Amino acid sequence: SVGNYVGSRTVKKIFPVNKHIIATMAGGAADCAHWIRLLARRVAIIEEQYSTKLLVKGVAMLLTAQLRDFKGTDISVGSMVAGMDQSGFSIYYVDSDAACVEGDIFCVGSGANLAYSILDAKVFSDSDSESDCGDYSVLKTLSADDAAELALEAIRAATHRDAFSGGFINVFHIDKSGVQHIINRDAKEVNISKKL
Repeated sequence: SVGNYVGSRTVKKIFPVNKHIIATMAGGAADCAHWIRLLARRVAIIEEQYSTKLLVKGVAMLLTAQLRDFKGTDISVGSMVAGMDQSGFSIYYVDSDAACVEGDIFCVGSGANLAYSILDAKVFSDSDSESDCGDYSVLKTLSADDAAELALEAIRAATHRDAFSGGFINVFHIDKSGVQHIINRDAKEVNISKKL
């Protein structure tokens, strides 16, 4: 999108960085594509030169370092860097203001608040039965299939209510064997939950 103009709803929004790490894009498509592709090239060079695999944290910090010099300019990058390394799975939020934050769950882009509403309602434990609020420090354990369906529902909710979200919903699963693309569906073909 550019301002109020949406150029394409079929833009690829997830880029492989290496076999076990991906980066997503939200913001300016050209900005994100440039910086994430540059990141993937740098990661490949570093990993080949030093015969090692970078940690997800290292990849997120490398993207942050690339963007830091352009903080305050007109570039628009919001990304989730997610993957599996020897310490397990991790996910980071990185943006063009040089933020680099590790977390359990992130939603990025104009429909993020709508997606968060679905995730918050279904991912966090209700540890205190007397409280109306769930415990936002305790994540429920979900199977890979349940997590994929929840991601599909959250993204569909965002595409339904946000004019700048939409197109195809892509869900990826990352484990020790690498990154697998498990869902690619047109948002219009995904039924909206009766609970929404």
